[in-house]
Amino acid sequence: MKLTRRNLVEVLKNTMFQDGEDVRTAILGNGVGMTIGFHPERLKHYTGEITDLLNDLPQGVKDENGLSLVDTCFNKDGDIWNNDPETMDMLICLGMAAGKLKFDIPKEEWMIQEFDFIPSIIYLN
Repeated sequence: MKLTRRNLVEVLKNTMFQDGEDVRTAILGNGVGMTIGFHPERLKHYTGEITDLLNDLPQGVKDENGLSLVDTCFNKDGDIWNNDPETMDMLICLGMAAGKLKFDIPKEEWMIQEFDFIPSIIYLN
């Protein structure tokens, strides 16, 4: 599955809770500016699609230092797949909830970093 906004939204819709479902079992994906609760069984069912989307990010996401959040707008071919920060954050939430991504530095420590600090995401194979 190629990383496009349409494909991301499709996976998000299929892994989130539906109206009336018990959300107490939600797996939370904590992004940069949002947190999304995902249905555990559907999230697990879509692991392959989530992996495909994340594998379409630039190679840096798999490096030791990760991929700067600034570069999450690019795909692995260097093309811009999306220019909306909120949509990119949704991808990060999905990856976090699936246990496929982590931040290079815990969010609690972001405010004590240098002024020009930009967090990175790291792919967890």
